[in-house]
Amino acid sequence: MKLPKTSKQEELEQLSKDRLRPLFSHASFEIREEVYRDKGIDLTIELKHNNFYTNFRFLIQLKSTESKSPNKDDSYSWQIDTSNIQYLLNGGLPAYYICYVKSIDKFYVKQLNEFVRELSLINDEWHNQESHTLRIDRVLNDELIKSIYDEVKTRCEASRILNDRLHITSHDKESRKVHITSDYDITDEASIIEYIEIFGIELCNQGKSSLVVSLSEKVTDTPKSTQYYATVGVAHYHSSNYFEALSYFRKSKVNRSDTGIKENDYITLFEAKAKFAIGILSYQEYKEILKSLENSKFLSEYTKTMVVVNNYLSNIDSEDSFPKFREEIVKIGEDYSISENARFQAKCEYLYYWGDYLNTQYIQNVAMINAIEEFDEQINSSIRQKFINGWGQIYLEWESYLKKLEEELHEADNFVSIGICKLQEMKIRFQTIVSVQTIKFELKNSNLKLLQDIDQDDALITISNNAANIAKRFHEKGYVDNAIVALSLRYEVLKYQHKNDNAEAIKSEILSLIEEHSLKESLTKVSHLFNQGGYHDMLIKMLNDKVIKRKNDIEEYKNLVKEMEELDDKEEQDSANTNKEDLCYIQLFPIGHFGIPESRLDGFLDILAIDSYKLVKALKSMMENRIIPVINIFKRDIKEEGYGGGMYDDEGIESWRRIRDIRAKLFEAKFKRQNIR
Repeated sequence: MKLPKTSKQEELEQLSKDRLRPLFSHASFEIREEVYRDKGIDLTIELKHNNFYTNFRFLIQLKSTESKSPNKDDSYSWQIDTSNIQYLLNGGLPAYYICYVKSIDKFYVKQLNEFVRELSLINDEWHNQESHTLRIDRVLNDELIKSIYDEVKTRCEASRILNDRLHITSHDKESRKVHITSDYDITDEASIIEYIEIFGIELCNQGKSSLVVSLSEKVTDTPKSTQYYATVGVAHYHSSNYFEALSYFRKSKVNRSDTGIKENDYITLFEAKAKFAIGILSYQEYKEILKSLENSKFLSEYTKTMVVVNNYLSNIDSEDSFPKFREEIVKIGEDYSISENARFQAKCEYLYYWGDYLNTQYIQNVAMINAIEEFDEQINSSIRQKFINGWGQIYLEWESYLKKLEEELHEADNFVSIGICKLQEMKIRFQTIVSVQTIKFELKNSNLKLLQDIDQDDALITISNNAANIAKRFHEKGYVDNAIVALSLRYEVLKYQHKNDNAEAIKSEILSLIEEHSLKESLTKVSHLFNQGGYHDMLIKMLNDKVIKRKNDIEEYKNLVKEMEELDDKEEQDSANTNKEDLCYIQLFPIGHFGIPESRLDGFLDILAIDSYKLVKALKSMMENRIIPVINIFKRDIKEEGYGGGMYDDEGIESWRRIRDIRAKLFEAKFKRQNIR
């Protein structure tokens, strides 16, 4: 009997199919064989999801062999016809080559697009060859099957969305783009525009302006809303693309029909910022624009901190300037009705100016203590210790504020504010080191450990490295202005360390960035740094000015004392005509006792310019009862009887000029100084 012969290859092919099926669970996959005129597709597999058929399918080309020798890298090789590759690509569905080696009972798998990518890297004209070698090494297992499921699902979902978007787009009057990424994320142009209009400003506030710029580059150059142009302009401003920002602001003004007050205010503010950055606006013009926007309910959170800082800097010499600044800036930082970014901006500004204020207080107090110790070395230990303890405690409060702010910024993941906070911290730490190493306690005291005696080389290296890292991160994200500020700090630290070659390299980098982005306002700032020097140079100049002033003040002080001694001599010559028994006495600290006829008490007290009626009455009562009161005439405003702070109330040459004037008026009125033992 003649019957058809069996075929080992057919049996092997069937075996491979039978062995493959159980690997794909029935709950997730529906496997269908291609049985009619197979042209290179052996199986079509449909995904199931939550007990539903999805019609998401992928293709399988199955290869099998009895045995095969592996390559040196343990991969296996099969020859694949180019026609088969092209046929699978034409299907538009995900496709996989699965190869079965019977001798080891293992399946190996490779995704079609991965295979094509490898071919393209070797030869762009791969499709002109008859066949290609498929090298395959990934064993098919449960983990890989799950990966195939996820990949096919993602790709088919993207294809579904793409088909839908293409249909909608085809009905638009205008040509619009549809974008698909390598991760199969589908976005059409209308969605991008809507996203930018709704979330763009908030993304800029979160330090993600580069994302807004990137999204805008996917949009065609057709007319858009004012809100869109304004938002993209703001994003370009934050990314230091100032000319591009101005271009978008100009476009936003073309059609004013859809422009509200909010958009107008945003455009006015950020257009001014961009123009100021590249030197089109002067500082005075820029300030006037900011002032005009102070009352904008939409921009108050942007301008409020700038206004508070400018007011503080304009009145920094006033005694109450910092307490007032602290109150106003803290209020902004704790105002949760404004944006997170605006609050963080206020807190970072407060961090810096508080630290700057502490360093100023340190310098002033060390100078004052040095002056006091020049008169009395015995108070050296007590007054220094009191100051060091007090200043150290306040500095710890600053450190505590910094730590809490850093935690808040990292929790919010606000890139820009994190960088600015770190930069402000490094500035203050550098200025603190420079302050304590430049303005020193002059008299030595072995019992006190002073900051000026501690080696700060490691701390300076840390500050320099941190500044470099901050600059790098800002530059990578497009925040060139901030990068320049960080590089400027590094330059200043290197100059202070006398690492001049390294500093010059940083200087060149800064100037290159400024030239590349046409940043005239930044050029003005760094030119002052390069030509006039930084914080250390400012302190040295102040110290030199102080030495000259101190020398002049000492000379003037000696002349004032000499004048008063001459008045004493003249009074001494006329002392025989005075009846001391008729006098009331008062001690004017620090120049001595004076005798006043009881009938002339009012005239004497008028010369002292005491405003307090209560104090005048008390002094007259004491003197009339022959009690000798004490008045400290170091003080500008005399409010109480007694020595007060004694020599601590000495305000320098101004105090002695005032004392000389009082002494001269007393001489003219014939109120004489008395020697009372």
